[in-house]
Amino acid sequence: MYVFYEEETPTRGIIQTKVFDDGVLSGEQKENGVKIHSFPQRPEEKDGFYINEIIDPTTGNITFEYTERPPTTEEELQKLKDEDLNNKEAIAELYMLTLGV
Repeated sequence: MYVFYEEETPTRGIIQTKVFDDGVLSGEQKENGVKIHSFPQRPEEKDGFYINEIIDPTTGNITFEYTERPPTTEEELQKLKDEDLNNKEAIAELYMLTLGV
């Protein structure tokens, strides 16, 4: 297997592509990737996070890290609905307090 990555530093890259059948790669393509003999198991997914596959191209060591993802449109809408409900409840409570109820 070969992995291809976007370099962040000389010892850290974010894996972009994995090619399992190295027979489909030219010699030049292989030179631009890192040959990996085994790929570690991915960690469990977490809500609200991406899993980045990180490689140290000098050692071939692969690690994973979670990166917070932006909320989806549906998540943002639900958050606004919840805030709206909380605001309406607070207004109703203040109204009741001003009436002395």
